Amino acid sequence: MAIQNAYKRIKTSLLLFSALFLFTTCIKDDLDEDCRIQIHFDYSYNMTSANRFGEQVDQVSLYVFDENDTFIQAFTERGDHVSKNDFAMTIPLYNGKYQFVVFAQNNKIEGDKANFKFPTLKAGQSRLDDLTATLKRAQSTFDGQLNNLLVGYHNTIHIDYVTNSSVTIQTKKITNTVRVILVDRGVEEVNQSTYSLAISDEEGSGIVKYDYTVVPDGFLNYLPYWAGMGTEENTQNQLQSGDNLQRTVVNEFSLSQIDSSHKMRLVIKKQSTGGVIMDANFFALLRALFEVDSQADPNWTFQEYIDREDLLIITLYTDTKTWLDSTLIINGWVINNIQVEF
Repeated sequence: MAIQNAYKRIKTSLLLFSALFLFTTCIKDDLDEDCRIQIHFDYSYNMTSANRFGEQVDQVSLYVFDENDTFIQAFTERGDHVSKNDFAMTIPLYNGKYQFVVFAQNNKIEGDKANFKFPTLKAGQSRLDDLTATLKRAQSTFDGQLNNLLVGYHNTIHIDYVTNSSVTIQTKKITNTVRVILVDRGVEEVNQSTYSLAISDEEGSGIVKYDYTVVPDGFLNYLPYWAGMGTEENTQNQLQSGDNLQRTVVNEFSLSQIDSSHKMRLVIKKQSTGGVIMDANFFALLRALFEVDSQADPNWTFQEYIDREDLLIITLYTDTKTWLDSTLIINGWVINNIQVEF
């Protein structure tokens, strides 16, 4: 019996020693293989509520802060291996309390305006509030096309490699595409030069913080990055039968994070005269969709709905002189006799 008790004491001591060794290996000077944490990423904040992280990005930048909001280190990975929904980043960290921020993007679109601008952080000096994504724009106008950009934040968590050695960061999408299709029912021949369109944001949404909030940075006027005639590909699900596809004008915009508390307007003018065909409350148009879209969860707020829907397609009927307000189609949903606040 004494031998058995001694054996049990020795076995218990060895287990405690092993656990202590595992713990202490992550507080010594050199981080080894035992001191690596896996960071997983999830983008389910969309219309399907399913993780689509991999199909959205090919580059991930992870920022690590301590519990007092001081920047520690950044890690970046880019390539095809990132474009998988089960992608995880493995990083070395000592035991301790940390906060994590991720900015993930793709690089499909080239050009100076395709991606946001990020600050250069200094370890031990920069603060959590210093980390923002800033739209590259010329004064008060933006007319570029943006790559996808996701942001995620995980508040303070204790990493000890015994009870917690893995973190999942939930992300949201900052960028939105708005496609405005104009179906002309007048007698004049129209093309992409017939109309000029703009979506204005009175407060501005050019700066987005690590926690997905918008920092108003002044009036911002979005202009289309592309305009052209409608084709079967981009109008077949938007138009009622009998409409002439050759007289359909399409304009596409890239927008930074849309904040429904801002004052935003959609303005359409006739290019030749500068006459205003439509000057409408942008959110009144989107609310009309929100109220009828069966894909929207009834528990979602209006803001959550526009955060989840990253492609907004608005079809309007015009006669080159005025907007015909009897019918509106948004994302394939036909809304008759709507009242839009001007």
